[in-house]
Amino acid sequence: GALGKGQCYMIKTNDAITTNGTGTIVIYDKFKTKLTNGTHYVTLYPCPYNGVVVDAGSAPLLGVPLVAVLDSEYFWCLVAGFGPATDSGSGITAGEFVTNSTGDVIAAGGSDTTPIIGQAATSTESGGEGLVVKYFGLE
Repeated sequence: GALGKGQCYMIKTNDAITTNGTGTIVIYDKFKTKLTNGTHYVTLYPCPYNGVVVDAGSAPLLGVPLVAVLDSEYFWCLVAGFGPATDSGSGITAGEFVTNSTGDVIAAGGSDTTPIIGQAATSTESGGEGLVVKYFGLE
């Protein structure tokens, strides 16, 4: 964007920096826009995918791992499109809208106020595995 607004860069290395502290951050690529000391500034934002937790029901769903993930492991996170799911509820019929519940999907509806995260592409019986869901943009 204008004056480099909205550009993202991958960090290669960095010093430990406290709030309102100073330090050095080395990026992989050069800035696309020349920065002038005292005129331009850089704002850093933490990656929203850092420190994610297994669905605790205390925050919006960020994405779906394609395999089981243990604490402190890295993983690819599906945020939209077709992907796997398990059903901890009473079964899901293809075409039903689904929501998340402690790591599984359940049929949305009734008095449930949890946001809809996708639509079942296949059916499964109660406690079934092998469910395929078309996840809406979760990001």
